[in-house]
Amino acid sequence: MSATKVPVKPVPVTERKKPDWKWAGLALLLAAAAIYAPFQLVPFHVFQLTMVLVYAVVLLGLNLLVGHAGQISSATVPSSPSARTRPPSSWTGGRCRTR
Repeated sequence: MSATKVPVKPVPVTERKKPDWKWAGLALLLAAAAIYAPFQLVPFHVFQLTMVLVYAVVLLGLNLLVGHAGQISSATVPSSPSARTRPPSSWTGGRCRTR
């Protein structure tokens, strides 16, 4: 079986996607504000901004762990009341009886 070669046409210059500079400008503006703010604000406000950034990093990590990567699943939590009050039989070596 031989693959047929399909000629590839180059994309015309008028149809190429141009770089989106507004996101680069926004990132530059936020970086400049983050560098400038600690020197102009009261220490308490610097602490508040620091805590906002810390919580943002924690929430992004939790979102990655639970949401996108799915490392923690709520399906493994026992749902019946009896399962919550007694240990699994694997903990006791199968010696735990239920009535």
